Amino acid sequence: MSSCGRHDREWLDFVSDLVSRPLLRWPDEQVTRLLIETFDATAGAFFVQTEDSPLQMRQWPPELFVERRAELYDWTVHEAPLDHPLLRYYLGTGDIRAMQVDDVPAPFADARCMSRFHELIRYFLSEDVRVQVSIPLTMSPRVNRRS
Repeated sequence: MSSCGRHDREWLDFVSDLVSRPLLRWPDEQVTRLLIETFDATAGAFFVQTEDSPLQMRQWPPELFVERRAELYDWTVHEAPLDHPLLRYYLGTGDIRAMQVDDVPAPFADARCMSRFHELIRYFLSEDVRVQVSIPLTMSPRVNRRS
């Protein structure tokens, strides 16, 4: 069976499990793993932030981020709202649709911003990643979740 067919089956099984019982916790590890495998991605991350708590950040595969985890967390908390093209767009518009970095309109991320972002990704992942997708998940008005 093709890898596409295998992933289709995994996603269908996963969604079937999700809708068959109450969701008490977002299964971020399983969602991120399936996204990585389905799209043959280098890595994935999940972020949660509520109004009154610090940012929670989990990355997969965990070993890829070991050496720079603290530095990545610091950048995410302090600089990403100004430097990450997708976050700039989401914060500036309130739009919560899934989007790729390359689809962010120039008023939110000009060529210089995009160049800095791609350099930063190379620094943190030690490779040239050209595509990044964000899937915002809003489960309550006071909680921000994204994969």
